[in-house]
Amino acid sequence: MILCDTTTQPTLHCDPGEPACLRYAVADLASDLGKISGCVHAVRPLPPSPGNDSPIIVAGTSRNPALRAFAAANGIDIATLDAPDACERFRIQILPTPAACDRGADGSRNATIFLCGSDERGAMWAVYEFCERFLGVDPLYLWTDNAPARQPVLDLPPGIHEDQPRTFRYRGWFINDEDLLSDWRDGGGTRDIDYPFYHQVVHPDVMMRVIETALRLKQNLLIPASFLDITNPAEETLVRLATERGLFVSQHHIEPLGVSHFALERYWRARGRPTPPSYVTEPDLVRETWRHYAARWARYPGVVWQLGLRGRGDQPVWDSDSQVAADMEARGALISCAIADQHAIVREALGHDNFVSTSTLWKEGTTLHNAGFLKFPGDTIVLFADTLQTPRAAGGQHFYAQHWGDDFYSVTHRPGHAYGIYYHVAVWRSGPHLAQGVPPAKIHQVVGEAIARGDTALAITNVANLREVVLGIRLAAALTWDFPAFQPEPFLNAWCERQFGNAAARDAARLYEKFNDAFPSLPTEDGGHRALWHDGAMRESGIACLDAIERSGESPDLWRENFTPETVGNLKKWTAHSLGGWTAALSLAREIAPRIPPGRASFFHHHFEVQAAIMIGLAEWLSGLLRAFDASMSETKNAGAAAGSDRVVRELEIAATALDRAIAIRTASETGQWRHWYRGDHKMNLPALARQTRELS
Repeated sequence: MILCDTTTQPTLHCDPGEPACLRYAVADLASDLGKISGCVHAVRPLPPSPGNDSPIIVAGTSRNPALRAFAAANGIDIATLDAPDACERFRIQILPTPAACDRGADGSRNATIFLCGSDERGAMWAVYEFCERFLGVDPLYLWTDNAPARQPVLDLPPGIHEDQPRTFRYRGWFINDEDLLSDWRDGGGTRDIDYPFYHQVVHPDVMMRVIETALRLKQNLLIPASFLDITNPAEETLVRLATERGLFVSQHHIEPLGVSHFALERYWRARGRPTPPSYVTEPDLVRETWRHYAARWARYPGVVWQLGLRGRGDQPVWDSDSQVAADMEARGALISCAIADQHAIVREALGHDNFVSTSTLWKEGTTLHNAGFLKFPGDTIVLFADTLQTPRAAGGQHFYAQHWGDDFYSVTHRPGHAYGIYYHVAVWRSGPHLAQGVPPAKIHQVVGEAIARGDTALAITNVANLREVVLGIRLAAALTWDFPAFQPEPFLNAWCERQFGNAAARDAARLYEKFNDAFPSLPTEDGGHRALWHDGAMRESGIACLDAIERSGESPDLWRENFTPETVGNLKKWTAHSLGGWTAALSLAREIAPRIPPGRASFFHHHFEVQAAIMIGLAEWLSGLLRAFDASMSETKNAGAAAGSDRVVRELEIAATALDRAIAIRTASETGQWRHWYRGDHKMNLPALARQTRELS
């Protein structure tokens, strides 16, 4: 059927009684059609007006009376959407113009596109699947510069497509370490937080881009920010936007019931108390805070409640509260008691016990769970996290490996408990952060391990600032929707064709391999799975090197713990690997660039060339620091001098200049809608690293 051409344009229909989130999705469909056809498409109510020969697009939920009447009048069977196991199920049916003898009971003779869901989310998935599958819209186009293109003729084959999520019930994103998103657009509001980051709230327009993209990828859950305080209207806006669009919302794993340690401090500071209460010595006051925040969150539908007890920042509770016992079993009992209290408070706030809660086992949670010291309510989803790390001596710090922690492999599942996963395609401090870095094969393997164990109640993916890790985001969405149907090679081929054009797709796939090969492989604490030396890990290694240079005139006993001879040897080896690998990757990217279609050139440049330039800058910076360290040690040994010789100064300047080059390349890429994209670089903070390096000289 011809959906649109120079003489034909479809009409869109959605009953005003449908949920608002579905009507937003239909508005997105109208926008997509407008970009494709160049025409404005208003959304009209059901039923369609008689006497209109144009194709019609009808969207709705199977429980809507107007939609059911339309389906019955046109012989459309929606019984599968009424089935007891239909959750987020959707149906796309394309019916060509009927012959006179086959016209509907209302005499209609329109070609029809029928988009229907068993519930509001299923109906949204019908709309967005139609946009991608039949209109060719990239679900990530807001981040890949791949807006829907004009098409003079849109001819669709008749048929039926029906689907529903087959792997994870809840599938979502955690907007975490969102420094670039926060500062990209001014005006989102300010935050009262005693922390180096997150002083500005992500602008609502930016959050709407995040939400729309999540929905286009059939994600149904969002943690909209780090350290979100719902009592701040600007931050509450993020929760409101997500729920209005039909997403479930949840909380950061350091925010039980939405209360981070910073929120606890603010709550009691506003009540005249300079220090917050301890759950050990004043549990009633802490419960008061939880009740206050639970009541605010309970105003919104679809909250997935986070349970736990953690400290300031992203640290264990005992780092902030000296009253917590030193014994790990006692610590586990304390956290278990807090979880039980929080579960009861949610039940009290809602007035019923029909709610979803999770407990995310991050850092110390993995250790306590592995030891058997944590207990959870029977209906709380326990989330395993990718907490496996490298030994500190490997690179001066612990780095995350994007593999499951010990508890994933050793803890026996409790009967009746549901389990899920928390996984990072971006992570701070280890990275990736400013450059993509988790190979698709690793994501596929690790998620597959969880699915094989039945840990499929919920999957939350840490996506940081989104734009840097779009391939990992797209992959995680596919895996969590229907893991058995996923095929790695066809997936990557389809991605490369869409993003870089058919002619360059094979070369782009080869370039991804070059990127993956450029990362040195690091040992991990389990001796099996390997970590990769991402941008954040390089930064942390460099900071350890700067500290060693500054203190090289002191006794090694004072600074060698984080910068052993083994560490120095590893860093030299990995830096050489990185320089060679990233230089080769950038060279290949520049070779391929002329074959990229003009409309895809900006994305290709940022996705490959700018990111490779950042990694080269970090590798050259670290190489210079290591040479400066050798020079400082030589000076100290031979002349007893501090780290200030001409050679040390020269190498430090070379190192800082390498960062300057990377900063200049990324700044030059901040054009058009991406103006100010790197303004919020507060985490990696390349300008600060360059300044710190020069100050040392």
